[in-house]
Amino acid sequence: MALAAINAAGLGDNSVIAAVAGKKIRVRGLSLWHGDSTATVAKWRSGTVDISGTIALPAAAGFYGQLAAPPPAFLFGTVAGQALVLNLTMASAVGGLLDFTLE
Repeated sequence: MALAAINAAGLGDNSVIAAVAGKKIRVRGLSLWHGDSTATVAKWRSGTVDISGTIALPAAAGFYGQLAAPPPAFLFGTVAGQALVLNLTMASAVGGLLDFTLE
């Protein structure tokens, strides 16, 4: 188990966890914050492939939500050798924390 900070602000793809050759990134827990005055929509990606539906982040939401799955379950994960990416529809500050494993 490891922790990674989410610090995304750019329009489009924002790398959260770099790809590791031959390893899948499995997200077990997640917390999100969105404090901008502009609403945005986010989605998680494995490299360039969507692995979640869209997540509407309202304007000035502050703490947005927290999810967790008990091991060995996970919330979502990448294909082996792919980066975990947070895609934003607008340049908007999104932060948080991920609990993940490499498998």
